[in-house]
Amino acid sequence: MKLCRRSASLALGLAAALMLSGCWSSNEIDRLSVLTGVALDRNESENAASEGRLAVTIQILTAGASEPNSSQGKSTAKPYVNLIATGNSVFEAIREMSLRTDKPPIGHHLKAIVVSADLAKRNSLEHLLDFFMRDNDIRPGSLVFVSSGQANRVFELKRGEEIPSFHMAGITENRYRTSKILPPTTLGKIKGDVKADASLLLPNIIAQDGKLRLSGAGVIRGKTKKLVGLLSEEEVLGVVWATGSGKGGVLSTIDPSTRRPVVYEVDSMNSAIRSFVSGDRVSFSVSIRSIGRIMENWSKPDESSEQRFLDRQARLFERKISDLVERTIEKLQRDCKADVLGFRDRLRIEHPRDWERFKSNWDERFAQADIKVDVRIRIEDYGLVVE
Repeated sequence: MKLCRRSASLALGLAAALMLSGCWSSNEIDRLSVLTGVALDRNESENAASEGRLAVTIQILTAGASEPNSSQGKSTAKPYVNLIATGNSVFEAIREMSLRTDKPPIGHHLKAIVVSADLAKRNSLEHLLDFFMRDNDIRPGSLVFVSSGQANRVFELKRGEEIPSFHMAGITENRYRTSKILPPTTLGKIKGDVKADASLLLPNIIAQDGKLRLSGAGVIRGKTKKLVGLLSEEEVLGVVWATGSGKGGVLSTIDPSTRRPVVYEVDSMNSAIRSFVSGDRVSFSVSIRSIGRIMENWSKPDESSEQRFLDRQARLFERKISDLVERTIEKLQRDCKADVLGFRDRLRIEHPRDWERFKSNWDERFAQADIKVDVRIRIEDYGLVVE
């Protein structure tokens, strides 16, 4: 009996030891390079023919990221390092970096992928992002940007203690403060759009004097999956209003009666798109509704609480939004010939049979569609006004 008890205790002890031993196939974190950002540029060196067409920059965290200086309370070194390699494919270039570091990069914490506009004009976005979509280590929530300049420049900041790829992700979270920021464009969303041949927008990130700034957006046409144009910050504002995707923000206009500015703060906005088909002609209506408040008035502050004044300002903002949305749609139809506003989805839902007829050359159909815009603003608040 005692022998049986000893055998059972020994078996339980061995089992516990095995369970507490951890993952024997794991790698220690200090033996890995945590990949936080990737930038894709054209290789413009004289040896591009032999080196490869792509210049790939990866941003990895360094040990200095967690070693504060005891006297100043700041990091003693930049918390990141940028490595550049060339190749004819992204995967090839990243593996090329194994010749320079003893710590293999892991993509579990990849925050941002930045593609240069020059590269996106010449290559399909589906091809450029194919590696990231296939790699199991990379999460579909990684953000994707385009850069009208050289992509790897956005990975260098003047303030050395900041990590550029983290900073980019942080900027996109300011949508409740401004309507000039698009909803996050993730790797997972892009994967669905490119498979459906849908046009899409990529936020344009640029570096100015060592600082990052979101400046408009790049337009990717669904059929070719290549960059066909860039939208300005005002045109991105037009996209946000047309789609009702804003979380907040401000809008200013000039009161023609006083020639002084009035500022409207958005509390809510929404947009409803309807589609209409007549033979081979397609048309749409865009109904935009918003509720907000007057947050700044350079005219006569004592009038701010008068309903007549509020109604007049609402009409001014309605005209401004309508003009802004119409100009943006005109550019998308005339210059880009790319539907990035979701009209195709509304047509597919409301007229599925007609969509089957039009979907093979939808971008061309979109460019010829008649689109009417209707805007209604309701000002419900005028702040704390002292008479």
